[in-house]
Amino acid sequence: MNGSGVRGIAAGGLVLLLALALPAIDATAQEPSPEQLRMLEQLSPEERQRLLREMNLPPEVFEQLLSQEGSVPERDVSAPPVMEPRDPERSELERELAAEGEADTLGVEGMDALRVHVPSSSIEARQAFENFLVESQPLTVDTRLEQFGYELFAGAPTTFAPATDVPVTPDYVIGPGDEIHIQLYGKTSLVTDLTVDREGQVSFPELGPISVAGLSFVEMKAVLLREVVERMIGVNASIGMGRLRSIRIFVLGEVFQPGSYTVSGLSTLTNALFVSGGVRKIGSLRRVQLKRGGELVREMDLYDLLLAGDTSADERLLPGDVIFVPPAGALVGIAGEVRRPAIYELKGELTARALVELAGGLKALAYGDLLQLERVEGGSRVVYDFDLAKSADWKLRDGDLLKVFPILDREERVVYLAGNVLRPGKRQFSEGLHLLDLVSEPDDLLPETYFAYGLIERENELNRETEYLAFNLGAAIFDGNEEQNLALQPRDRVYIFHRSHFRELPKVKIRGRVQDPGEYMFEKDMRVLDLILASGGLLKDAWFPEAELFRTDPLTLDVFKIALELERVLDGDPAQNLPLQDLDELMVHSIWEFKEPETVEILGEVNYPGKYPRFEGMRISDLIFAGGYLR
Repeated sequence: MNGSGVRGIAAGGLVLLLALALPAIDATAQEPSPEQLRMLEQLSPEERQRLLREMNLPPEVFEQLLSQEGSVPERDVSAPPVMEPRDPERSELERELAAEGEADTLGVEGMDALRVHVPSSSIEARQAFENFLVESQPLTVDTRLEQFGYELFAGAPTTFAPATDVPVTPDYVIGPGDEIHIQLYGKTSLVTDLTVDREGQVSFPELGPISVAGLSFVEMKAVLLREVVERMIGVNASIGMGRLRSIRIFVLGEVFQPGSYTVSGLSTLTNALFVSGGVRKIGSLRRVQLKRGGELVREMDLYDLLLAGDTSADERLLPGDVIFVPPAGALVGIAGEVRRPAIYELKGELTARALVELAGGLKALAYGDLLQLERVEGGSRVVYDFDLAKSADWKLRDGDLLKVFPILDREERVVYLAGNVLRPGKRQFSEGLHLLDLVSEPDDLLPETYFAYGLIERENELNRETEYLAFNLGAAIFDGNEEQNLALQPRDRVYIFHRSHFRELPKVKIRGRVQDPGEYMFEKDMRVLDLILASGGLLKDAWFPEAELFRTDPLTLDVFKIALELERVLDGDPAQNLPLQDLDELMVHSIWEFKEPETVEILGEVNYPGKYPRFEGMRISDLIFAGGYLR
């Protein structure tokens, strides 16, 4: 089919589309959209007459529509307005991996059905099963990935200043509409701005027209300076750029706002992508095309810009340029312990090793001996395992997901020291390490250490079961017994105990008329007064003449009583303020145990009959007042 045939078909389709659109405009009395106006403007006079005949419309319809805003509106983005950030798109692969990440692990909830097989009467079996569920959790990585690079376009084009604020590079090509700033000095003084006309010339004062279009900025300066020096005797010139021209370009393909744009003459390919809102998730970042006159003049890989800051392919735009973003190519994902987990677009042949490098390399906690590749083959998902050394042999395909797992929390070449020691924690294991290398002297221990018994918890090398080794720390430290200075193995846990683990702590007790009666820790050299003060002191009604100290014989456990005078105890009399010992119990009595309180009683026609305490000098009137007076 020749070119005229293609244009005829396109024009016919356009007329048909307008035939459907224009009645709707007339019926609703709404303003036509910019797209409809562009469609009208593209019609030839013959096509307009044909549309009028088919729709029975007067010729004034076209004139009225095309007169709105003068012509089809054009977007000038030399200094674009601020736009609100967009909600991020989610591609199909991103949604799929996010759903997989939410159901990637078989946790306790996934194994609840097995619980019915555990005998409810067996506590040990239930506990073992709970441990099995916890320890059987599979290795997982977070597969909720985003496509790499598209966050660059998440905001709005706010980075394009007017042309006067942007320095002109030496290779800038002069064209119609550019202003050239001229300053002449010497014999003649003159400051003026010359505009390049449509023929590519500037009308230089006293020199006439000079052709500059198509020259670079450096070449233009050289040409004008040469003309001034050769033709204007005694005159020098300073030449620069004034206001730059605007150019019209097209941004098409998988961008958010495809269309025609008017941009600064200094704009580049990436500038055009920004003013169009950026590349959509279905668009390619690796094959952004710049076309000029129907020919491909540059293909830019935005990964070079994002990963290496390489702008060598960011071509300067010329009037009529077309930036085209094709659909994205094959996509692969990498998740887990890499520095930049994401979904990446393939360009050419890519190996698993190259994908790891593209993602910034492995993290320090990555387990390089196990890389897992998930791939769709034959309508089902399959899994391949390999290590980092063999990853260069694996060629990636569209939809592949590479997982890099973390190392285990299990620590090697380490021993643990815990308990009644001065500095508990991890210690480095080395061959020949013994118990006394961890605690070599009493200064390494806290007070009250129990020397007769310590414990080492060890994992059996054959069956991985836990076993325990006892030792006598006192014999190892004080007696030099080498048999008790046990050799240690990696991941041993050494426990040093406080003596309270093996016997009840000594205590004393106080009861009766004190602020806080109860049991108290027995301290060395503790006396009766110390116990009274520890309980908060005596109450006001405490009986001072006599208190009782009940003492238990530690051998026979017989109890006997020691009578004490509290007044002498409070004075610190050593004969009464006796030293205490384990299991002592002090009883402080109340004065009301030895003295009956005096009372009087009122009965009969009073408001509150009953007994009342008697006080010195009390009269009948006082008792009637206490009883609430007569009824």
